[in-house]
Amino acid sequence: MVLANGGTGGPPCVVHLVRHGNPVASFERFLESYRAHDAGLEHRFVLLCKGFATKDQLAPILERLDGLHAERIEVADDGFDLTAYRRTAAQLDGAVACYLNSNSVVLAPGWLERLVRALTPAVGMVGATGSWNSAHSSALYVFRVPGAYTRVFPDRAWHRTQSRRLHGGSGEGGDSSLWSQPPLRYLRTAAILGCHLVLFRPFPAFHVRTNAFVIRSDTMLRLRFPVLRTKMRAWRLESGRGAITEQVRGMGLETLVAGRDGLNYRPAEWAASDTLWQGEQGNLLVADNQTERYRLADLEMRTLLSKVAWGLEARPATPS
Repeated sequence: MVLANGGTGGPPCVVHLVRHGNPVASFERFLESYRAHDAGLEHRFVLLCKGFATKDQLAPILERLDGLHAERIEVADDGFDLTAYRRTAAQLDGAVACYLNSNSVVLAPGWLERLVRALTPAVGMVGATGSWNSAHSSALYVFRVPGAYTRVFPDRAWHRTQSRRLHGGSGEGGDSSLWSQPPLRYLRTAAILGCHLVLFRPFPAFHVRTNAFVIRSDTMLRLRFPVLRTKMRAWRLESGRGAITEQVRGMGLETLVAGRDGLNYRPAEWAASDTLWQGEQGNLLVADNQTERYRLADLEMRTLLSKVAWGLEARPATPS
């Protein structure tokens, strides 16, 4: 069979991650959206089951398929989502896979066809969203060193207030450990920001977000994957130095974002794609918890998120 991307190897695989311990409601939301919106392309549906130790644990997931044919791959619960995707790529015999995380919700008919169609021989990776967000430039801003966000956030008091709202009050997430108390808290924060300066690139740090993306299996297997023992390492693999997007571009291949409008956007055009944290996100093919955060936010929070992702090209929309 010849695929929409010009390759061979059978129909593409839609790989949906299901993690043990996540609310079953998340899986139900995905299934409802998957059934409601035709993919626009023949494909295999694969459940990537992460961390299920027994059949009893997996039963609530399988019983909700309700006649829907799904293949199943089971992996251990070590590492993060990208670890599971890499292991899955080695087991798939299809040429192309679309990876969807556990918070994914399909929004439009023809969503898979638009993503796969963009994966031409010159393109190595296509996402439903991308971002220019830079942890490096954020660290410079916190340290009051001139950088890309200096002009974006001239009102530091406003930025501090909205950032605290974003991270839940103090930003400590209710951590009562010794490291959450002054002065150790300040040392920990400085260490984290120092890592951001070293491990991430300045704004605009182009990266395809890995909540929903299409990639050839042989490309995935060529990527260098460190052992992902910490969230910081997982963030770095998505958006830092040596990230997946950077590696794909190092192979001489493009990285794109595909929109509901049928257009494909190069990294410099992502702010105009209206997919992540921009406008009403009306061009988005597949939502996730981060796009939902923006959708439900007030204008102040939308403004923070949009400016973090797009700098001076931010266009947050007033919630309707």
